Amino acid sequence: EKDIPFCDNPIYFGFQWHISTRQVEVPRNKRDKYLDAIQEWRTWPKHSRSDAERLYGKLMHVCLALQVGHAYLMELEKFVAELSHAPPFVTHNPPHNLADNLLWWSSTLSSLISSPISGPIELINIDAVSDASTSYGIGLWIRGRWRAYWLLPGWEGGGERKIRWA
Repeated sequence: EKDIPFCDNPIYFGFQWHISTRQVEVPRNKRDKYLDAIQEWRTWPKHSRSDAERLYGKLMHVCLALQVGHAYLMELEKFVAELSHAPPFVTHNPPHNLADNLLWWSSTLSSLISSPISGPIELINIDAVSDASTSYGIGLWIRGRWRAYWLLPGWEGGGERKIRWA
């Protein structure tokens, strides 16, 4: 059922692809589905982790075709992060500014969402690598030259920072 015949305007991965004009579009039915999800969200004052994750996933999907949408996901991202250790179905009050973000999403999803498909880009090899070690520090190698830095005591920020941060 997911196979589609070759054509100029296939729907693939939930998007309408316009090959000849090099555009990608979020189809109307997908936008309506996500608008309904936002409307349902607004009917309840509190939300669970699973509610937040589902809405976040839908809106993040749109961001693949609408890069500016990432800026309007920040409050929802914070909410999901805050609930990361909460039981999935216990409800919580969402951040106050999330309502403004969802208003932007509702307005945006009510209109056509289309963006250009990027063409091939030239890759530039800057000939650089880096690595980090929690017991040593950070190492950099750029075009045959290297430098190493110790991590200062307390760099973990009270246990909030891990190797990924370094």
